[in-house]
Amino acid sequence: MQLIFDQLSTAFFNLMGVNFLLIPLSWLTISYIIPNTLLARYFKTPHFGPTELIFLAQFPGSLLRGGMFVAACVMPQRGKRRQMTDVPKYAPRWYMISSQIMFYGVFLGFGGVWVALFLILLAMLPFVG
Repeated sequence: MQLIFDQLSTAFFNLMGVNFLLIPLSWLTISYIIPNTLLARYFKTPHFGPTELIFLAQFPGSLLRGGMFVAACVMPQRGKRRQMTDVPKYAPRWYMISSQIMFYGVFLGFGGVWVALFLILLAMLPFVG
């Protein structure tokens, strides 16, 4: 049991290191490659308030804006509150594919495996001694 725990914990910490590098880098990348067609169509007053436009136009807020557009591309119902449910129709194909890779592959894939390994290690902890 100790050997399995050691191997799983090694995999967990290696995957944690990959997560700490890959998720922020992919989030930065996807936030700065938002197509100008989407920004011109949706990044204005009916969809965002005046204060939000100021905050989301600059660095820390631009990451949030990138996440909003990725969520609106991958799950169109997430944009319902901002009247952005038709984002997938206007987004270029390359941006839709990169949004899906970022959301499902990087965020849910690596993050989900990381959480699953963490929970398995917690469950095994009482049996390791």
